[in-house]
Amino acid sequence: MTETTEELLFVKEGELNKVQYYILRNNKNELRMIEKENYQSFNLKPGMTLMGRIRKKGCAGEAIAELLHPDYICGETYLFYIVRTGSVNLNDTVVHFIEVSQSPNLKFTIKVNDTSTYHTGDKVLCILKEQDQGRLIFSVKQ
Repeated sequence: MTETTEELLFVKEGELNKVQYYILRNNKNELRMIEKENYQSFNLKPGMTLMGRIRKKGCAGEAIAELLHPDYICGETYLFYIVRTGSVNLNDTVVHFIEVSQSPNLKFTIKVNDTSTYHTGDKVLCILKEQDQGRLIFSVKQ
């Protein structure tokens, strides 16, 4: 499948078969839809311009493969405050994490090797490693 990037204008929200969608328009006046559920952290408002990765889907035309976050770019570094630290058991393995934020409404969880060097309220530099269906995956910058 070929993939390109295009500029998209957020037009409005819509619903189809009880699924909520964001409806966007490209420069050719073609409409694109993407499920709202995965992109709620984007805080989209009608009139915003975003970038999207577009994938050719055989004879069905083109569809948004990924809507790129308007504020965070892969490979870039961001300063966050640590909101909390913790550990959980997953399949008999202890996973340590920190939860970070730049604003009260948007928090990200980052896996770390050890939480002993991280404290609530501290600042930490994080790099956006990847984005997958609206989910931003950060790591602590070493």
